[in-house]
Amino acid sequence: YQADCAKHQLSSDFTQYQSGHEQGILSYCVYTNGVTLGRQGAAFNPLCEDEGFASFQDGYFQGQQLHQLEGKLANLRQDIDGIQSQINQAQQSLEDNQATIIDDNSSKAQRQELLKENDRLRRDIRRLQAEMRH
Repeated sequence: YQADCAKHQLSSDFTQYQSGHEQGILSYCVYTNGVTLGRQGAAFNPLCEDEGFASFQDGYFQGQQLHQLEGKLANLRQDIDGIQSQINQAQQSLEDNQATIIDDNSSKAQRQELLKENDRLRRDIRRLQAEMRH
């Protein structure tokens, strides 16, 4: 950086830079920032590996656990939404079948087939509801 600054006729004070950097590390490597970074899934900053930053490390690992749990929760919610969609489709099929069964234009064979399908759909719905509760 000193060489880059010198090219533009700018002076730099390495001691002042180093002092500012050390102050920045002290304000960066704190518990709350560790939680935030861990929760975001950010990489662990090796600047905060010093023994003096144990609270940052604790926060980071707490945040990392939250990040993992939030990911699992999002996956479970997505699974539940998918199961609910399957249940809704099966219920709609049941309603459609019921309408056809009571229609005077449907044949006896068609009604019997739809009644069997409705039994299967009800079993599927119960299985899906149990899976969703699990």
